[in-house]
Amino acid sequence: MINFEEIGLIALRSILAIMILLLTTKMFGKKQLSQLTIYDYVVGIIIGSIAADAIITLDEHFINGMLAILIFGLIAYGLSILSIKSENINELLNGKPTVLMEKGVFNFENLRKTKIPIYKFIEQARLKGYYDLFVLNYAVLETNGEISFLPKEQYQPTAPLDFKTEVKKED
Repeated sequence: MINFEEIGLIALRSILAIMILLLTTKMFGKKQLSQLTIYDYVVGIIIGSIAADAIITLDEHFINGMLAILIFGLIAYGLSILSIKSENINELLNGKPTVLMEKGVFNFENLRKTKIPIYKFIEQARLKGYYDLFVLNYAVLETNGEISFLPKEQYQPTAPLDFKTEVKKED
């Protein structure tokens, strides 16, 4: 038999949990999904897991789950502030960029450590418009999982300074 009281309670808890989750995530600022670091992703999963558990577990106190979300959110927010102020904490939470190609030569040790197979590297290069790997000078795996590519000097886009011309300033 359908227990409408439990359904109503779950619905109410879900609405309250969404409001608290939105409040908590608002503290972290705006980030696109591709800009999330592993730390941000893990924090999101944990907060979501706490919320789901608090919503579904009817025999426990709902307020404890919401309090856990707020406390965890505040701790994560505090760590993100500390990571801005401390390079060591930032590196611990977010990692650091890894050079995958240097001066046109693959760094196979770093490719192995980051578990990026050559075919995935080549795919990412193509997606960024580099179909010929010989034009690349550097490739760096950023902390958000994106690979940045820097072509060799002769293959870089031209700029007005390359022509030694003066750029007109717009008013």
